Amino acid sequence: MSKNINVLLIGSYPPPYGGISVHIERLYHHLLKKGNKCQILHTGSNRTLLNNNKDIFKIFEIFKLIKIKKTNPIVHIHVSALHNLLKIFLLSSFFNKQRKIITIHSGTFIKNLKKQSNLRYVLLKKVFKNFHYLIAVNAEQKKLLIDRLKINETKIVVIPAFIYPTASLKEFSKKDITLIKQTNKIKIVMSGYLLEFYGYELVLDYLENNEKYMGFFIFYGTNNEEYKKRIINRITNMKNIYYYCDLKPAGFNWLLKNSDIYVRNTDRDGDSVAIREAFYWGLSVCATNAVERPKGTKLFIFNNKSDFRIAIQDVINQPNNGKIDHEMNYANNIYELYKSLTY
Repeated sequence: MSKNINVLLIGSYPPPYGGISVHIERLYHHLLKKGNKCQILHTGSNRTLLNNNKDIFKIFEIFKLIKIKKTNPIVHIHVSALHNLLKIFLLSSFFNKQRKIITIHSGTFIKNLKKQSNLRYVLLKKVFKNFHYLIAVNAEQKKLLIDRLKINETKIVVIPAFIYPTASLKEFSKKDITLIKQTNKIKIVMSGYLLEFYGYELVLDYLENNEKYMGFFIFYGTNNEEYKKRIINRITNMKNIYYYCDLKPAGFNWLLKNSDIYVRNTDRDGDSVAIREAFYWGLSVCATNAVERPKGTKLFIFNNKSDFRIAIQDVINQPNNGKIDHEMNYANNIYELYKSLTY
């Protein structure tokens, strides 16, 4: 019988909902279901859950942090684009004798790393030296870590940040449920931050000229106020487009489950969890070729109208185009990595 694992996850926990926070929440519950011990050092701004869950605490709770350190957990830090190197370095130094893993989630990390100064490279290498394993969410990240930072290939593991989701309609009004479930139109979903590199306008242009489609835009977290105003104003003036802000993961997945096509028009990415969620529910997926996508994705060039139009028509005219047969639950891959550190 294998012994239980003791894990400390470091990163944001929802709400608000985002790629990293949802991943940490799902990983936390996966570990508990397997009978393991898991606690979360919450680095986000929200504190509401801290009173309701004894496993979640903030970084200023020093005595609890010291107490947890004495239990010698596997420390797993989750970061976006590694903007706050000092915080990561201090945390990894505090847990200097513990086994440590870091996951890099954001595709912005790749764009940033290509433009870094030599000093930044030195600092990154120093930080990564403190970890037993680096989890890259796609192959491009791994290649960059090897080529640019000369990280030993044996330390880098590629594990997409996808853990099986659940779906619930509880967030939606009766009017919304009727709209989503009963329409005969082809339903297209987009999601992400309200930032220009998510390329919503390309899809808005397409939907504006094709009212046989219905668009659902789901916006989260960070946004550019000017861009947000432009996009929201445009959506509110269109009859076949609807938007929601900060849907819970179960609500977002219910919407996916009742839609037809998911679109990802970005010039950068980590490993889009939303793409894998769409595949999980049987949608066709059209996404840019900005990074390596899951096999089966219908690819197009970022913000290229003709290329996008061809991709959309292909998945509509050929029902199996842009789909995959099965989506893996990568929680088990992470769990096996934890187990390897307990031997």
